[in-house]
Amino acid sequence: MYKIMIVDDEAIIRAGIEKMLPRKELDLVLLSSHSNAFDALDSLQDEMPDILISDIKLPKMDGIELIGRALKMYPTMQVIVISGFDDFEFARSAMKLGVKEYLLKPCDKKELFDAINRTCEEIDKHRRIVNKTIDQRRVWVDRLTEELITLGRKASNEQQIRSGLTEMMKSCSNEEVLVES
Repeated sequence: MYKIMIVDDEAIIRAGIEKMLPRKELDLVLLSSHSNAFDALDSLQDEMPDILISDIKLPKMDGIELIGRALKMYPTMQVIVISGFDDFEFARSAMKLGVKEYLLKPCDKKELFDAINRTCEEIDKHRRIVNKTIDQRRVWVDRLTEELITLGRKASNEQQIRSGLTEMMKSCSNEEVLVES
């Protein structure tokens, strides 16, 4: 499941994006839709979307500032920009923040589907890495726990325990899990 938030100051555009969302095909859930960046930021803390779909030109705070603030709060969140402005500076500013999808209004259902699909693939890739890291850490913690139990049974004094812990820490500094994380 992928949670989505939409931000656009034009109600008709928001409604169009909502209608075109491939909810069933890509397992999407629309969390909320906002007409300005401030409302979106307020909701962001509670909703934690996977994908933010935002316009660039918004009242009071532009989409670039919204995206920057949102990504500081949730660095793994993916962003799709849908803008009526074919302006290289806007696109470049968005790309500097990590935006990979920049669509021009009006976009059609296929363009939106393709952009969301690529974004979901990025999210899946990140989730697989996180899950692999968690699994590797579980194995490492289990191994370390076993070594501590064994050390506690074998050691007859404090010096042996300190020496054993030092050896275990050396082996931990070489673990792939720590390097990958």
